[in-house]
Amino acid sequence: LTTEYAPPEAFYDVARPSMDVFALGMTLYKLLTRKTRPDFYSMEEAFDCYTRGDKNCVKAKVEEAKTLLASLDPEVSEPYKSLIKAMTDPNPLKRITADEVASRLKGIV
Repeated sequence: LTTEYAPPEAFYDVARPSMDVFALGMTLYKLLTRKTRPDFYSMEEAFDCYTRGDKNCVKAKVEEAKTLLASLDPEVSEPYKSLIKAMTDPNPLKRITADEVASRLKGIV
């Protein structure tokens, strides 16, 4: 688990394609902005809690990370901004699919 690229649900859910979409979205965010994600420290703390086996702490830090992540506003031009936001939605059910990412990227390039 690399907290800089992992989605918040990585601490309590099984691996799903939406997690890869999230990681790619964070990679794109980092590449274009050269910034660390806004919830980085919360994710780091969640990881520390996870390694100690403190499930309550993990849950609290993941919720904190989701709140911070929801405010992500990449300082990049459209259509990259909306693509990154769609790929890194804190709710995996609202996150776009890999097929949607590919389709949107074809429209950009």
